Amino acid sequence: MDSHSPAAVPTTPYQRLRSYVGARLQRRLTAWLFASMVLTALIAGGAAWMVGRLASDGQGHRFENVHRLIVEQLALVWDEPAARRELIETLSGESHMRVELHDTAGTLVDATGSMCPKRLDRWPAVRRQGRDLGTIHLCVPRSDKTRLYVGVAFALLLLVVVARLFARQIALPLEEVARVAESVAAGNLDVQSPFDGKRSVWHRDVQLVAETLADMASQVARQLREQRELLAAVSHELRTPLGHLRLLLEQLRSDGPPSADQARRLAQCEREVLDIDAMVGELLANARLEFRELRQDQVRMVDLAIEVLERLGLDPTLLDVECAFAAVVGDATLLQRALANLLDNARRHGHGVKMLRIRSDAGRLRVEVEDDGPGFAEGEAERAFEPFRGSGHQTENLGLGLHLVAKIAQAHGGRAYAGNGGQRGAVVGIELPQVAGAERPA
Repeated sequence: MDSHSPAAVPTTPYQRLRSYVGARLQRRLTAWLFASMVLTALIAGGAAWMVGRLASDGQGHRFENVHRLIVEQLALVWDEPAARRELIETLSGESHMRVELHDTAGTLVDATGSMCPKRLDRWPAVRRQGRDLGTIHLCVPRSDKTRLYVGVAFALLLLVVVARLFARQIALPLEEVARVAESVAAGNLDVQSPFDGKRSVWHRDVQLVAETLADMASQVARQLREQRELLAAVSHELRTPLGHLRLLLEQLRSDGPPSADQARRLAQCEREVLDIDAMVGELLANARLEFRELRQDQVRMVDLAIEVLERLGLDPTLLDVECAFAAVVGDATLLQRALANLLDNARRHGHGVKMLRIRSDAGRLRVEVEDDGPGFAEGEAERAFEPFRGSGHQTENLGLGLHLVAKIAQAHGGRAYAGNGGQRGAVVGIELPQVAGAERPA
């Protein structure tokens, strides 16, 4: 289970945008490159503006001279419509602006150029021989502003595309390495470098990391295979002499009736042999969990429970079934080991098995064993599944028994639990996802 606290769900548009951009390296790089380009453009534009301001004194005088010349020319031809029209058309064509002439009463006298969306900028009055003739108004037409906005939008889009291309070239190799790392973390050690057969001077360091990671995964996979083979061989070699010991014990019993002391020692020897055999089985089951070698079969828990009860020599009437056809998906061998450990725990440390109960609860299947012991002491139930600890209702060391039960339950998407019964005894069990529609026979 992840030890980190869950991230807060974004609620505001800013939080959603930040979460979206932060989710992928390419998006973060695109945002940073785009911001860098825009900032560079703003700095360049600001520098150009400052240079223009420093050089504006002389240009300002020239503009004022041009301005005065236009006003004087309009004053000369104000009463000549054809000449006046030609002059304002020339001014509109050169400046790409709309030009309007108004008389002193504000009435439109003449105009040229496209309509403007806003009020026109007003120039000083046109005067002739000390008498006001009218005013000049100019503005940028809507079409020109639209072209300006489209140009700015296109420039920003081009910046985004370029930033995206750069970010992809930088982030794609890193994301490939991240996918390899995620695959290894998920237990898939049979991975290859995404750059096999591809050599690039731009991604040389990233390729080295990917190849090293793939080589490490290959070495770990090889070591795990060797450990698995060694464990299988050792378990076989251990069980062979254990079988011989059982045979020798049976032969000693068949040689004649032993004395009371001899019978007691034979029984002790047989218990030790059985304990070693059970320990070997637990180690093998634990190894299968560590190596993630789980089969995925549909298993009917009632049939499995009956088989385990018979194998342990327990009365099948101890079984209390609420859903006879309930099934789970998992490894039958490991589930059988979990049930055997639950029953063996109750038999050894809980004064005997009182009941093996199978019931269904909201799509989850519960298989629990209730014993006839004194139950758990306060605070001990939560620690019952720790390795090499006492169960609480007995102080004897339980080894890997219940700890293995918890690992098997977790490997099958479930959990193990422990507590006290209603009246007497402890209840220890596992809860697993139930196969849908398996409550009734087909």
